[in-house]
Amino acid sequence: MPLFYSAINVMCLYSQREGLPLSILESMACGKTIVATDVGGISEVLTSEQGVLVKPGDETGLKTALIEAMYIKQGDCIREHIISIANAKKMSAQYDHFYNGLTS
Repeated sequence: MPLFYSAINVMCLYSQREGLPLSILESMACGKTIVATDVGGISEVLTSEQGVLVKPGDETGLKTALIEAMYIKQGDCIREHIISIANAKKMSAQYDHFYNGLTS
């Protein structure tokens, strides 16, 4: 995936429903700026320093967000942010905690 993400300037995921898409996490791990619909868990990992959230169905907002995203600094600052909150060990520990809570 690093080869794919190196070929784009901005990752755009404009959808009506999502959970927390792996494509957002992968893009951020490759240092790419994000434009995404504010659905599911996307707002839990994306701040205005890494990208732009758009309301579902807001096509005008999408156009503006894509232009705005071109001016957000890409690179290690985005990568470090997502790794600090969504690394595999941390996510695994959170799943363990969740499932252990269900069986208690």
